[in-house]
Amino acid sequence: MDWLRFGTRSAGLCLVLYVAAVLELSWQAGAFAPSWIALAVTLAVSVNAPSTSVFWAATGGFVSDATSRGPIGPFLMVYGFIAGGFVVLVPTSPRSWWFAPMLAFALAVAQPVIPSLLLSLDGTSAVDLGMLMRASLMRGSTTALAATVCAMLLAITQRLLSPSLSQEPMQLSNRWKMLTE
Repeated sequence: MDWLRFGTRSAGLCLVLYVAAVLELSWQAGAFAPSWIALAVTLAVSVNAPSTSVFWAATGGFVSDATSRGPIGPFLMVYGFIAGGFVVLVPTSPRSWWFAPMLAFALAVAQPVIPSLLLSLDGTSAVDLGMLMRASLMRGSTTALAATVCAMLLAITQRLLSPSLSQEPMQLSNRWKMLTE
């Protein structure tokens, strides 16, 4: 867990984003799976300061643009705006329990919507709104569930690895020493 706190954070987050892109490309398009890039962006936004959080969200959007069909730029802008909105809502570092699942949900819902919106603006095809809502809600809910599980596991791991107060030696007063002699 030290890589989250010290100078290798950027390298670690780049590696996490790379692995997320590989996982995203390995699943089929309609599979029941979370958005791995949205989870990586959620991790990056959760562990960074507000100013660098938007940068990491835009980087994750760029990776989504690069791995999907279509022009480069829509995911970059949408991810940056979504992360910027969440960072404005909760700017401090110890963010509350709802932050990671809600951010992951918002980022994952954008993934099916943006290509459909681009296709409808282009006029090449009509978009089935019911199917789009079903796909985006399914993708968003699985990603939010995965973000919740990851946030809980991270909190449990940090709690288990951090030294507790009971492990420190207890300070004895003079009165206690006099009673035991």
